[in-house]
Amino acid sequence: MLKLAVVITAAGSCGRLARAQVAPEPDAGPVIIGERRADWNLFELANTSAAFDFLGSSRRERVTQTGRDTTDKEDLLRESLELFTQAYIGHRNFIDLTGKFRLQYENRWVTSGTLSSDEATRDLNLLYDVNARILGASSVPVDIYARHDQQTINRDFGTALRQGTTEYGAIANFQSANFPTTVQLSHNESDQTDSFGQFGYKYKRDSLSLQSILVLSETNRLEARYQFDSVSETQENVYSTDYIRHDLSLNDTWNFGEKKEHELRSFFRYYDQGGLYEQTNIRLEEQLRLVHTDTLESRYSASADQRSRGGASQNTYRGTAALRHKLFESLVSTANAGYQHFTTGDFSSDQYFAGLNLEYTKRLAPGRLDINLGANYVNQNNSDQGGGLAVFDESYQYNGGLFITVNRRNVVPGSLRLTGPGGFPTYLEGVDYTVRYFPDRVEIVPVIGGAITSGSTLLANYDIGPEPGNTISTIGTSAAIRYTILETWLQGLAGYASYSTTTNNVSAADPSLIAVDDVTVTLLGVEYRRWGVTLRAEQEFRDSTLNPYDTTRLQALYDTRLGGNSVFSVDLTDEMIRYSQPSNEVNFLRAGVRWIQELSRTVDLDTRIIYRNESDANLGDSEGIDARVGLRWRYRQTSAYINVGHTIFGTPTSDTTSQLLEIGFRREF
Repeated sequence: MLKLAVVITAAGSCGRLARAQVAPEPDAGPVIIGERRADWNLFELANTSAAFDFLGSSRRERVTQTGRDTTDKEDLLRESLELFTQAYIGHRNFIDLTGKFRLQYENRWVTSGTLSSDEATRDLNLLYDVNARILGASSVPVDIYARHDQQTINRDFGTALRQGTTEYGAIANFQSANFPTTVQLSHNESDQTDSFGQFGYKYKRDSLSLQSILVLSETNRLEARYQFDSVSETQENVYSTDYIRHDLSLNDTWNFGEKKEHELRSFFRYYDQGGLYEQTNIRLEEQLRLVHTDTLESRYSASADQRSRGGASQNTYRGTAALRHKLFESLVSTANAGYQHFTTGDFSSDQYFAGLNLEYTKRLAPGRLDINLGANYVNQNNSDQGGGLAVFDESYQYNGGLFITVNRRNVVPGSLRLTGPGGFPTYLEGVDYTVRYFPDRVEIVPVIGGAITSGSTLLANYDIGPEPGNTISTIGTSAAIRYTILETWLQGLAGYASYSTTTNNVSAADPSLIAVDDVTVTLLGVEYRRWGVTLRAEQEFRDSTLNPYDTTRLQALYDTRLGGNSVFSVDLTDEMIRYSQPSNEVNFLRAGVRWIQELSRTVDLDTRIIYRNESDANLGDSEGIDARVGLRWRYRQTSAYINVGHTIFGTPTSDTTSQLLEIGFRREF
């Protein structure tokens, strides 16, 4: 009865309230009860804001060489008016517009002693980033976009790069549970120059891109991707090329078994590029993973790869099998075996390989013991290599060290060429890097201040000289042990050691013509990790028939937060290398300090110092320091900043000094 009374009372109250609020006039239209539809408007401005920016900068670089002293200067004044807006046509699910526009006026004065030029320029630019999403709530939303941007990239120990980018296009997303597909049409232009006009690179590309996932069943999925590019590239005073590029890939994944624990992957790729560095690549690969039990699984793969470039064609066929077994959650054993057949022209190579690896982990109070043992065998049967061999697009990552090592014997001196990913840009020997050739390897030494910076991905192309037919069998062994303390006041302390050997046996008419390296490496180390600190010390002894040396490595890392927006980090690495063939001592020291400090609610400090010292008894010493200090102030809608940079770098042949001063102001409305 109480519940019934409450319901009747509530119904009566609601009825009185409804009559009081929506009682219609005697001749009014019908009353509609339900969800209100979005209003349609021809144009609705939902949000808008504006900002004013000012930047003043001054750069100076002085290079002193024997008999020559040059100075390059750049002064810049830039004012910008920025407008951000969001609007709807019809309503937000019909056409949703967002746009950022920047009207930028720039005065620039450049005096180049290197190029013996003096010029002043005035530019008025409209920069923008506009996107229109059409039918955003439908099954086929479409984005139409256009962007035009300019930025300055400051490089460590190098001049700044000015980069401009323009892109426009359309993207359609076909949303489907079984066949989601994306289609994109785009045009992209970019140009990159250094502040003083000594480097220039331009790139244009028109593209059609298709990406789709076809869900064939709950256990079978096919992914397809195709991209067509029409490209024009120019690197000033180096090359210019126009080409068409096709890139098609198909990836089919099938899971099967009672719990869908097994997996079969099929991969196909076709890549074709014309122009100055024309090339074609066709690759087919099958990968099978079988889970036999909770502790045993096996993997199998087979691939066929065909590459051609500059009239040379290479074919590689490879098959592998691997077995992985876990015992008592502490011992993992892996065995593998395989075969590879390689042909190019009249040359062929057959390679058989097998290996065994054991990983053991055991908790031994107060820490953990890790042991790794491995052995492998490789047998190569190489035919006579009378005409030499071309190597295409071998990928390397530069981490800022002394050099990059290409472990290939008999590389033809002068044949090595370095490019960026995709083949562009082309780096210049003597400007961006130097090369040292040895019988068993090549060392690529990036030039400090050149275009190759730490973190760069590089593609190496080179030729291998003629060799007589031979058979090379290689036996490798390895052993490593590490104990890490996880408890007590020594928590974070670890000691480790490793030992590895590589032994080669050469069978040829004249084995002295085949440069192979028998190597034994012993490494001893200690490490400490705690409270954001990592300390590491290593001693490596490398006994080698071709390149023996000993290395001492010391490293200290520290990274900590000093507050909500404050960070302090230190990275210090010192490598001391002693070579015996030929005799030489190299000491390479790198140090970096970064401090970001929130001085108050309105003021931030950003400081970074990089120090680099390379001491080489045979080639001479080089030393440099790159320091940047930035101070930023903000209050409500107003901010201002000042950045100061100073770089000094000296080599046995030149000394470079550069300064940077930037002052900026921004006011938002």
